Amino acid sequence: MNTKQGVIDTTTHTEIVQNLSEKLKTYYVFPDIAEQICIRLQKHLEGGAYTDITEGELLALALTVHMQEVNQDKHLFVRWYPEPLPDHEGPMCQNQEWLDERRQQAKLDNYGLHKVEVVSLNYVDEKLVNCGRIVAAQVPVESWEGHDSSGVLPSSKR
Repeated sequence: MNTKQGVIDTTTHTEIVQNLSEKLKTYYVFPDIAEQICIRLQKHLEGGAYTDITEGELLALALTVHMQEVNQDKHLFVRWYPEPLPDHEGPMCQNQEWLDERRQQAKLDNYGLHKVEVVSLNYVDEKLVNCGRIVAAQVPVESWEGHDSSGVLPSSKR
């Protein structure tokens, strides 16, 4: 297997599906759904759905689509890394190297904030992207102590 170039073979497909299934069964919040997803992935593997896929990015996309067929969880996805990730037991969000990389990507993407607009005189819409989660809130501007007329909290209150 030539992981540096992202080229993978059928043996690697099996290893990836097995490892992914183990992680899902161990960490996914809904164990019964995790089991259904693993069964689905195994059926696709045995049916040859991944046989012609030799690029890691495409395999990651196929695995993601097949997992999301079960319960449409858009937070559950596979990402391809040509270099093996460091050995780490536990969720990736506890891996400092992984967290540092995610923070850098978020910073480069302006933390998911691409546009700011006033939607009403009484409310400010906030959207925060953090670790793949989107939090949206409407907060009455007048309820913020120390706000200025723009509705933006002073940096000491953020």
